[in-house]
Amino acid sequence: VSTQSTWGPFNRIIEMSGRGYQPLQDNGPRASMSMTTRSPRDDGKGPSIQSDHIDPQDALVAKRFFFLLNMINFVMALDFAIVFLTVYSYWEDLGGDRNVSSLAFASYNYAQLVAIPVVSVWLDHGNVTLILAITLLINIGGNVLYSIAATWGGYEMMFVGRIMTGLGSGNLVVGINNIVEYTTTEKDRSILMASYNMSSFFGRILGPTIGLIMFYIPAFNIGTLDMNEKTLPAWVTAVFGIMCLIGLFFAPPPPRRDSVYQTSDDIAHADIIIT
Repeated sequence: VSTQSTWGPFNRIIEMSGRGYQPLQDNGPRASMSMTTRSPRDDGKGPSIQSDHIDPQDALVAKRFFFLLNMINFVMALDFAIVFLTVYSYWEDLGGDRNVSSLAFASYNYAQLVAIPVVSVWLDHGNVTLILAITLLINIGGNVLYSIAATWGGYEMMFVGRIMTGLGSGNLVVGINNIVEYTTTEKDRSILMASYNMSSFFGRILGPTIGLIMFYIPAFNIGTLDMNEKTLPAWVTAVFGIMCLIGLFFAPPPPRRDSVYQTSDDIAHADIIIT
């Protein structure tokens, strides 16, 4: 790191933040900054996104992938809320103790709490598309277990299914912050984050609404599977999850990082010059 002696005290701040810093001066020219980075994460997969400039074609790829993230986020929020009206009675119907019925709902959050740090570290070192696919599969499998517990299992299977859905839904809680950092510019970052949050709110609103509609659908069977207001919500979420998985399979690779500091090694390999 090389700077004018005037700005020597700010060197440590610049190194720690990994961002350009332009001090204001009352008398004199504004400091200019040139920054180059050499990222070890250039694996040749997906277009390159620069923090200050995004090629139009790369921007289109990033926006398409971000739209898919919004859809996955919506499904994960829907998954959390759609069973709200029936999860407690479903637990008791399967033989679960009423005194601990709250575990049937809270287990989702407990599992998500475990998944958040794991997925966070994984996203820093793994393939984003693969991680999303695996977590979606876990979530889908959990919803299937939750639904078939009424026929082939009991409250234990329902409980395991709820834990699996929570583990699978931990993908985007931190994943979105990780991805949006290097797929957007500062200009459009706020509106894209707002749309992402809105997709989550919409899922949490629509979830109980769909769950309420299920009460007006007559119970039926598909083979030996019971389809009623307590099992159908999880099947609906599983179908949406499969649709997201298919979309992820056909989606272009997400943009890779070239200009965003991710580790201390990146900072060590960066040249930040203020003149």
